[in-house]
Amino acid sequence: MNRYVRSVWLTWLSSDKQIITAVSLICLYMYVISPLRECGAVFGDEPLQFLEPFLTMLCNGFCMPVVILAFLISIIDFPDTSGNVTFILTRIGRTRWYFGQVLFLSAAIVTFLAVLFVFPLPFTGMQSYLPNGWSNISLNLQDDFYLDLRTQYPLACIDLSVINHFRPYEALWVSLLFTFLNLLLHGQIQMYLSLRFQRTVGVVGSVLVLGFGLVTWASQTPARWLLPFSHGTVGWHYDKLFQITEMPVSLSLGYLIAGNVLIFALSAYTLRKKQLWLGGNDHDTN
Repeated sequence: MNRYVRSVWLTWLSSDKQIITAVSLICLYMYVISPLRECGAVFGDEPLQFLEPFLTMLCNGFCMPVVILAFLISIIDFPDTSGNVTFILTRIGRTRWYFGQVLFLSAAIVTFLAVLFVFPLPFTGMQSYLPNGWSNISLNLQDDFYLDLRTQYPLACIDLSVINHFRPYEALWVSLLFTFLNLLLHGQIQMYLSLRFQRTVGVVGSVLVLGFGLVTWASQTPARWLLPFSHGTVGWHYDKLFQITEMPVSLSLGYLIAGNVLIFALSAYTLRKKQLWLGGNDHDTN
């Protein structure tokens, strides 16, 4: 099993779809990292807390779709049901095979998040500090006096609900946990639909789930909590200015865990009912 998961992970790592990861990094540099550096210059060469560029990517409603979509496109070819998949299923069993796909998905998410974490450091590391406090750059961008700057660089602003309710290191581990579970859920939805129907349906379905989540989040309707997007970051769970809980963090954690378990069970059930043939043709059994 370990060899198989490592083999799939290496295939993903060398996939030509990784070009979308490079494109997303360029976008994040242009709209997150570079603006943060420019704002630092505007505020008199203020330093950043070294986690802030990474947390901005994970705690900003405009950055999250870029992060999720880039990852979903990078796994568009998985799970691979062509070639010798019938032989592999015979050797290790269908449930173990899908469990291996989830392990691969987890390893891919960890790798993806590690790239996002390391990427800003060469650009902001020398102008950063380690203590557990938000920088004047992030705090000043929330001031109404700098509204024009915040409007000009919307992707460079950490959500105020994060700044007012968490310190950087606490926000880091909660954001990592939620982002991991969120990407795992979106990835499993894409894989489930690909197994149940076909790959095109999987891609379209996962994008629609992300799109509806973004729309409901932007409209700030209670329906946003029905979709995984609003649960996928430490932000938005609290009111920006007051000690009002919009959604308990524990409930979001439960939602993401339950969603992943449910999709895993549905995928395992679908796989048991699906006939896979050598050469990549598949047919549902009656």
